[in-house]
Amino acid sequence: MATKRDLVRVRDMVSAAMGARVPGGRYEKVFRETLVAYARSRTAEGATAREVAREIGAPYWMVCHWRREDDAATESERPSVVPVRVVPTPSACAALTLHGPYGVRVEGLDVTALADLLRRLA
Repeated sequence: MATKRDLVRVRDMVSAAMGARVPGGRYEKVFRETLVAYARSRTAEGATAREVAREIGAPYWMVCHWRREDDAATESERPSVVPVRVVPTPSACAALTLHGPYGVRVEGLDVTALADLLRRLA
């Protein structure tokens, strides 16, 4: 969880880094890691990347780009095969809807009840 102190620290780092940066130069690794960690913490709490960028005073593209780069770096460290457990779920088609002529509509029947209805109507 990101605290008010974290916000102040990251905001101070952003303003210092933005003022000291030479055009075309790179930001320090510690700064990037701190910004990404704060952005992750805030997005886990439900904030958007745009809100995070506004909070810390950094450009929106920077927050998004650095998060994507960090995701790509950690993705290569993840195992390529993970165990999966399949849990059966009830069929979504348990209730059918029949659209008939002249706007007739029958809803909520299962397959056997619908077949029985059609036999009776025939």
